[in-house]
Amino acid sequence: MRRGHLAVLLIIAVPATPAAADTLLWTECNNFGPGGDIQRANLDGSGQATVIPRLDGPTGIAFNPADGMMYWAQGDDNTDTGTIHRANLNGTGIQQIVSGQLFTTGLAVDPVGGHVFWRTHSSANDPFGDDIRRANLDGSNRQTVVHSPSMEGNGNLALDLANGAIYYADYLDGLIRRANLDGTGQPTTLISGLAGPVGVALDVPHGKLYWADFGANAIYQANLDGSDQLFLISASAPSGLALDLAAGKIYWTDASGNVPGAGDIRRANLDGSDPEVLVQGLNGPFAVTIVPLLGDANRDGKVDFSDLLILAQHYGTPNGATRADGDFNGDGKVGFNDLLILAQHYGKADAMPAAVPVPEPSALLLAVLAVTFGSKSGPRARQIGSE
Repeated sequence: MRRGHLAVLLIIAVPATPAAADTLLWTECNNFGPGGDIQRANLDGSGQATVIPRLDGPTGIAFNPADGMMYWAQGDDNTDTGTIHRANLNGTGIQQIVSGQLFTTGLAVDPVGGHVFWRTHSSANDPFGDDIRRANLDGSNRQTVVHSPSMEGNGNLALDLANGAIYYADYLDGLIRRANLDGTGQPTTLISGLAGPVGVALDVPHGKLYWADFGANAIYQANLDGSDQLFLISASAPSGLALDLAAGKIYWTDASGNVPGAGDIRRANLDGSDPEVLVQGLNGPFAVTIVPLLGDANRDGKVDFSDLLILAQHYGTPNGATRADGDFNGDGKVGFNDLLILAQHYGKADAMPAAVPVPEPSALLLAVLAVTFGSKSGPRARQIGSE
C-alpha cells in the first residue's frame, strides 16, 4: 500500500506530456569534405532539421545513453585528416575530443565502459593500414585496439557489449571482421570477397549480423559467425545501418554515388520487405543512428510508471535483454545502470530535448525507486545494486 501511495505522488509531481517518437540522427558527409552536417528526423521521416551545419566530412555517428550526447567522426578526404567530436543532441556544447587522425570513418560508443571507438588509417601512404582506436569519453587515454598495417580499411563498426566484441566492415578489402573490445587476440575475418561493405549493425539477441555493401548496392544478413549469408534489399550505394529491433525495422542511408541532392534515408522490415523512402534530397548521407526515448520500455512515447514496472519485472536479467525488457544502455542486461537512466528521464516524452546534460534524478523519484525495488522479494531483489 505504501508503494502505491508513492507511485501516485510521483505521477502527480511529474506529469507526462504528449507522446513523441524516437529520433533518427544521420551524417551528411558531402563527399568527405567541407559542407557536411548532422541532421535529424522522426522515425517516419517527418520533422527533418539540421542539427549541426558546416562540418568537414562527418562520417560515423553514435548516441551515448549514459551522458545523453552524440559522438561523431570527421574525415576530410582532401587533407587526409580526421577528428572525433561530441555535443548535446540539440547541437550545443560542441567539443573536439580527438585530433591528429588520418581520415576517420566508423565510430561507436561503449556507454558501460565509458569509451568511444573509431576507425582511422595508420599511415598516410599506401597501404594506408587500418586501426581501430579507443579513448575515454573525453578523449583521454587513447589506445589502439586493432592494428592491421597491411589492410586498407574504411567502414563503420558496431559493438557487442554482452560478448566483448567489435564488428567492422572493411570497404577497400571487402571484409567483415570481428575483434575483442579489449584489444586482446587477433581479429577474425568472418566474411570475405565482398564488393565494398561499409555499414554494419548487430541483432545480438537473435544472433544476426547486417551489413550495407556500398559496392554491391545491397544490404545483407548473416549469423554472427558469418554463416548463412542472405540477400535482403537492393539499395543505391548504401553505407549506414541502424536497427529498431522492437519495431522489426532496419534503417539505412543511400548515398546514390554521393551525387549532391540524390541521397536519402530509407527503412524496411528486418526481412527486407516493405522498403520505403523517408527523407530525400540529401548530400551523401553516410551513417545513421536511432536516438531512443530513454526509459520508454513499452514505446508508448512517454517514460512513466508502466516502464518502471517493466524494468522491475526483468531486473537482474544477466544477458539477452532488450529495450523492451528495460535494457536502456544496450549491454544486454537489466540492472542498476538502467534504473538510473529511467530515473533521469522519468516524465519525459521526447528524445531530443534530453540534448542538454542529463539531469540528476529527483529525490522523490529515487525514493520511489528504492521503495518499489526494496519491496520486491526473491533472488532478483537481492541483486539490486550488484552491478
